[in-house]
Amino acid sequence: MVRCEHCGRHHMTHETSCPFCRRGGSTLGKKIRNAAAVASTMVLMACYAPGSMYVDTDLDDTALADVDDDGYNVNQDCDDGDAAVNPAADEICDDTIDNDCDGLIDIDDLDDCPVP
Repeated sequence: MVRCEHCGRHHMTHETSCPFCRRGGSTLGKKIRNAAAVASTMVLMACYAPGSMYVDTDLDDTALADVDDDGYNVNQDCDDGDAAVNPAADEICDDTIDNDCDGLIDIDDLDDCPVP
């Protein structure tokens, strides 16, 4: 609830004008509504803007793009901007990259890069 700056009575924050005096809503109410609108917009932009990390897992994998044209789409490929990095690639043991998309890098990938 906020106090109307015109009549002093309290009304709900979401109301655009005071229901008692019918004048503009409180400044605080407007600020709260504006902040909520900005926050909602920022969340939507972060999730759905071009370049975001959002991937719709409900999509059929065949409908998704394979940007680097290596045969693996964005749901399968851990770096769809580099054709040398994909689930079928061999791990290169000294390049600090997860070449085979198994979540392990170089020395941590003991199956592909055994410790000498």
